[in-house]
Amino acid sequence: MTAPPSTALENSADQRPRRGRRARTEVAVVMAVVAIVSVLVVGIYNVVTARDFLNSTVEAQLVSVGQSRMERLERGVEAIGDIVVTIADGRSVALALDDLNVGYVALDTPPSAAELAALEAFYQEGIAEVVPPGYEVPPAEVIFPASERAQYLQYHYVAANPLEDRSELDDAGDGSEYSAAHAVHHPTLRSMSRALGLGDILLIDAETSTVVYSVAKNSEFGTNLVAGPYRDSALAEAVVEKLQTAAADEAVLVDFELYVPAGLAPTSFMAAAIRDKGRVTGAIAVEIPNELLIDLTTAGQDWQGTGLGETGEVYVVGEDSIMRTDSRLWLEDPAE
Repeated sequence: MTAPPSTALENSADQRPRRGRRARTEVAVVMAVVAIVSVLVVGIYNVVTARDFLNSTVEAQLVSVGQSRMERLERGVEAIGDIVVTIADGRSVALALDDLNVGYVALDTPPSAAELAALEAFYQEGIAEVVPPGYEVPPAEVIFPASERAQYLQYHYVAANPLEDRSELDDAGDGSEYSAAHAVHHPTLRSMSRALGLGDILLIDAETSTVVYSVAKNSEFGTNLVAGPYRDSALAEAVVEKLQTAAADEAVLVDFELYVPAGLAPTSFMAAAIRDKGRVTGAIAVEIPNELLIDLTTAGQDWQGTGLGETGEVYVVGEDSIMRTDSRLWLEDPAE
């Protein structure tokens, strides 16, 4: 049965408004979706842009701090070099080297059997005491001095010296010409070392490459840097190799190494030539402890004050990719 024409027209008229409403609804939904997507896109863009801006800002700040610390480190090392050259040019140091070298050459009494045994015992036990746990103690026969003069001096100033700080001993009391010269010059050189805040100060004769004097009296004292047990050390590199080609009034610096006489502590040396009336008579070498480098890179561990915040840090890495200064994590909490 077919619907009357009037009824069909009414149904068609009803459907048109419904389709119009659906179309408007769909357009509204699409517009809403487009608006939401636009907001999300803009929001994500802003977040990414802000993040990149913050990262760039932080990165620029870190680079600036690192550059500042590097420049401070370079200035600090240059200042040490200037000080070492100034000391080397001083008349008192040239006179000390001459007197001590004359005294060293005059040592013609070999150590007694008892003194030699005491020195050997020191190398067997004393060296092990200053080597940190986890490090291999070098064999005593490898680092034991072969020269009788070195053995003599090391017995009187090292093995037989009961003082915790061996630099306190001015005169070994053995009556030698060397000890007479040592008693005169050692107090001045010791005061100089302490005033500089550096490590050991050593005097080396140019003709024989012998360490004729040391403030700290470690195991390189009295030994030969060409043929002795430390011929491959940073000290020998500074004095025997680099200083030979250095310009006048120029200090040379060698890289850090685990230095046996310093108890395998990371140690570097700055050296300068000593001249007397224009002739090179020897060298002065100043021990630069690792702690000095750390102090320069961390500004005395003032990370906050240098703009590094709660976790930032600056450290030095050598050409071998090994760190030359300690990490902030270690310095702040070694136990952890």
